[in-house]
Amino acid sequence: MSGYNLFEFADHISQSELAADERLKTLVVTLNAFGDTGHTQRLLNNHILNSLPNHEVGKFDFDQLHDYTDNRPGIVFEFDHFTDYQTPQIVLHEVTDDQGVPFLLLTGPEPSLRWERMASSIEALNEQLGIEQTIFLQAMPAPTPHTRPVFINAYASRPGLISDWDKLPATIQLQSSFTAMLAVRLGEASQDVLGLVAHIPHYLADLEFVDGPLALIKTLRKMEELDLPEGELHKISETTHAAIDSQVESSEELREVIEQLERRYDEFVARRTLTESGDEIPTADQIGAEVEDFLRQITEDESSHNDADSEDFEGKSDSDTG
Repeated sequence: MSGYNLFEFADHISQSELAADERLKTLVVTLNAFGDTGHTQRLLNNHILNSLPNHEVGKFDFDQLHDYTDNRPGIVFEFDHFTDYQTPQIVLHEVTDDQGVPFLLLTGPEPSLRWERMASSIEALNEQLGIEQTIFLQAMPAPTPHTRPVFINAYASRPGLISDWDKLPATIQLQSSFTAMLAVRLGEASQDVLGLVAHIPHYLADLEFVDGPLALIKTLRKMEELDLPEGELHKISETTHAAIDSQVESSEELREVIEQLERRYDEFVARRTLTESGDEIPTADQIGAEVEDFLRQITEDESSHNDADSEDFEGKSDSDTG
């Protein structure tokens, strides 16, 4: 292991050359947190690594970071022996976007042990390599319909990195993930943090929903952070929506649920649009209450439909970007 104890550079990597590259300013983190909603992070990683030039920079010592008894890796038993043990890894890649700009991509499962040491390792690695900004790409289940654009909310380590439009004007008590804790620690070290969270329809949370990574890619491009290709994601999205719509059309109950989610989504967006335009601006408390009510639906009246909806959609929206 290197001086960071938890991270080791690959043999072919020159640390001095990597640190001297002035174009290399961004670290993108897609470590899983609370499960991978809609398989967003896995689909995003596969798409990036299969469509852009990249190579491995190094790995974290996963043996020090993982609780194997709580999250057991996969393995195959074949007739009279075990094979194909699926070794978990947290890997740092260097990737080049469509404009020829390099960035680092950190992929893998969420560490279950030694969060503080892991955060310190990433902080030190950023300082050594001259990383100016860490971007977290994530997804969460939300009471939102698949018939509307995926809503992206943002968070940041300091004012000015995101606009008021990107924020969720509400205070919500949560159980922390490693990435949330890492965002706090990097901010405390005066390192810039930008987080983008895709809101995935809760009834599709366990299925592959390519609209999530597609929305994150578009948002990165809109914010002029990174230029990532969309590739075949649009075609996959069209196929997925056709399969979902077919299921919805065959079920009156599903249609009612989707229509209710559409009304709430449209009301939510309309309220935020009024705030943006300056017309009939509600108070901060009103906005916060609206957001909290929007999020609360996932565990209240919509919860009665969740299990049935997921079963109806099971296997109908699976896709693969590579």
